[in-house]
Amino acid sequence: MVMGNNKLEIITKGNVRWVGWTSRVGRRKTSFVVTIDKMIAYGVGIKQGELLHCYLDENEEHRPIMTVYLDGSPRKFEGKKILVNQNERNE
Repeated sequence: MVMGNNKLEIITKGNVRWVGWTSRVGRRKTSFVVTIDKMIAYGVGIKQGELLHCYLDENEEHRPIMTVYLDGSPRKFEGKKILVNQNERNE
């Protein structure tokens, strides 16, 4: 499925379905920006300026991954909180 300049991939494995797409990394003065396809944003109901919670991790192959929760709620962690934002210190 092709939408705009992006190619969306729909992957089904058992009862689980993923939608994948490519994003370009842009740069502003003090940060990098990753884009989300407009149709994905419309589909999950996010709007410009909304806060998204992002987390860095690695998969089983030790490749870096970024998980983004698109509903505006933070991830529920079990265990010790390591770092919430750059202004807080570790507990």
